[in-house]
Amino acid sequence: MGHGPATFEEKGELDSAWIVAHGDIAKSVPVELEIGVQYVFHFRGGRGDPHRLGRNLLPSRLRALGLEVTQAPGFNGGEVGYPYIGGPYFSITFEDGVHRAVIFNRVHGGGSR
Repeated sequence: MGHGPATFEEKGELDSAWIVAHGDIAKSVPVELEIGVQYVFHFRGGRGDPHRLGRNLLPSRLRALGLEVTQAPGFNGGEVGYPYIGGPYFSITFEDGVHRAVIFNRVHGGGSR
């Protein structure tokens, strides 16, 4: 797990093309998440099954924490994307009643821009 400042586009949307530099040394998972911080987690299951992770595992864990999942693959218009290299990709949008956040997956490697 790593973290650092998130970057945002002109309209205030998260710049999902940028990934904070986080190195290979794992940091402790914070007790509380901070606004404006990008957190990077590496799925311990290796490549795993992105469909299961995006459609079931992450949304159910977020709901168990009392968060409202507003979009996820197969839910409320959420889809799994299939880019030319590295797919499939997904994003999950969730809220706590005050803040909105997004979780998305990316292929590891290549660094940040």
